[in-house]
Amino acid sequence: MAGSGAFRDRGAHIVLSPASVDEVRALLRELAPDARGHGAIPVQPCSTGLNWGFGADQPADDGAVLMHLGGLAAIRDLDLDHGIAVVEPGVSQQALAQRLEGSPYLLNVTASSSRTSVVGNALDRGVGLHRQRTHDVLGLEVVLADGTVVHVGRWPGPHIAPAPYAHQVGPGLTDLFVQSGLGVVTAAAVRLIPRPQTHRVVRLAFAAAAMCVQCVLHAAQQLAARLGLRERQLGCEHVECHHHRVT
Repeated sequence: MAGSGAFRDRGAHIVLSPASVDEVRALLRELAPDARGHGAIPVQPCSTGLNWGFGADQPADDGAVLMHLGGLAAIRDLDLDHGIAVVEPGVSQQALAQRLEGSPYLLNVTASSSRTSVVGNALDRGVGLHRQRTHDVLGLEVVLADGTVVHVGRWPGPHIAPAPYAHQVGPGLTDLFVQSGLGVVTAAAVRLIPRPQTHRVVRLAFAAAAMCVQCVLHAAQQLAARLGLRERQLGCEHVECHHHRVT
């Protein structure tokens, strides 16, 4: 299997492509150790295999079973009242972004491929354009090695308020399955970003870097004055901005 980084290529024993959570459960039961703890086969799950910056879809070592989850590609729920989407590993950035067109919310996209998995990138601690992708994760659906399905974090349900906040009272288990081999994640509840009412792009050209710094600090002063803040609260002192050219 061809990789995309500086590490050597690793070979998978076999590639499995389940199309449902029930199939994932059945496969993991077959690959689990017997009653004496013998015969376990390592499983390397991947989403779409297109998170190129994180080593594509290769297993960590030779001889593992690669479980490709691209067949689990459902957007299970889109809560546009609270800004939450429940998606499976095969859902790409492009697929979710298209579903959100015309809605009050945006996806926190990463600069990777449009075919990058929303779930896979978040679980590999990908970086979004607005915040870390792990901060988008509210809850996870996970299949454990014995085929048991568990929900961790703030997983949407009839007895859990759909607040866009990942933490609940007491210890949290969500991070156990981030960059982890403790289970196969089959769905994630992710936070969306409110769509701004308008966008404005301003392009500035400066003759020198020092002039740029001066103008940024001057803008911070003006913002502080409008908000009724003191300059020290924004970390700036009195500066002058002059001789700048706006294009």
